[in-house]
Amino acid sequence: MACNEENRRNYKRIIDSLRSDTMVLSIGIDCNGEDWRASLLENGRTLELRPLNDVRAALEYVRHICSFYPEPVIAVSARKDGYPTHLTATANTSVSNGTSPHNHGENKVHDFLLALESVYFNTYYLPSIRQLASVPLYRKQYRLDMGSSGDLCAVTTLTFRMRKQEASWQEMRFFYLTAGCHSRSIIVVEDGRIVDGIGETSAGFSTLQHGSIDHVAWQDILKSEAIAEQAYWESLTQDLAGLMAIHQLEDIVVNGQRKDNVIEWLNDRYQCYLFPRSDDEQPGYEVAIGAAIIAEGLYHPGLANEVVERLQTSPIKLGMLE
Repeated sequence: MACNEENRRNYKRIIDSLRSDTMVLSIGIDCNGEDWRASLLENGRTLELRPLNDVRAALEYVRHICSFYPEPVIAVSARKDGYPTHLTATANTSVSNGTSPHNHGENKVHDFLLALESVYFNTYYLPSIRQLASVPLYRKQYRLDMGSSGDLCAVTTLTFRMRKQEASWQEMRFFYLTAGCHSRSIIVVEDGRIVDGIGETSAGFSTLQHGSIDHVAWQDILKSEAIAEQAYWESLTQDLAGLMAIHQLEDIVVNGQRKDNVIEWLNDRYQCYLFPRSDDEQPGYEVAIGAAIIAEGLYHPGLANEVVERLQTSPIKLGMLE
């Protein structure tokens, strides 16, 4: 029995060694509304960052890469979704050419996944924060939206870069705050694992969603920029204070369009840091980069694999979605 276990370990070391000597190519695709982006990685090094205008452009990009580098691993993040339901093609729809009549929002992602499922076997769909094993079950009971797969990918990029700088997992204790123009999300990282989160929140819109104010009255409120701003900052302060009371963290990594405003607002109460980027890196690609890191880590040993295992991600391989 002990001999068999030793043989198994030796075999794994040989396979890992062979894999580490070969080129490792991965593609991460960020499907976020109209602004799709792709990242191409080789052994953890970014080769290319590219904007993708639509489903057709995304498919052509993947085909182009695969014509030079067969069988890359592909990971897809659709920021609003977790695992999709079973993929079914609509009749007479040529999804492989990106010609579906419903190429908007979720339908665009649906068509894209259908095309990938039919052609590329090493393709994975990434989970939302709520679907991570590292998030305690009791927290999932009282918060439905804990963050998207885009948040997972951004945190993956962040922790990957921290590990490259030789930070320990125990040093990775922070809030990751994405501050958009009218919305924000907060992800909680403890010891290199995601344990909590508040998904994308549009400040001030909850009253309309709950029906306690009519649409005309709400439009009048929105005309006041001052009221919208006050709602944004007060709700952000409230959410951070609540998470701080639970998790007792001191550091906040800030990203997004309003990052400078947020740091100015919070700097006297919290220790704030900008999302780390290289000088030549275009902003807005952290999700695509993180997806590519996860794709690499699923198949190959090394730093990416270490990060994927720490984050306890459970991507679903296309073709296995039911």
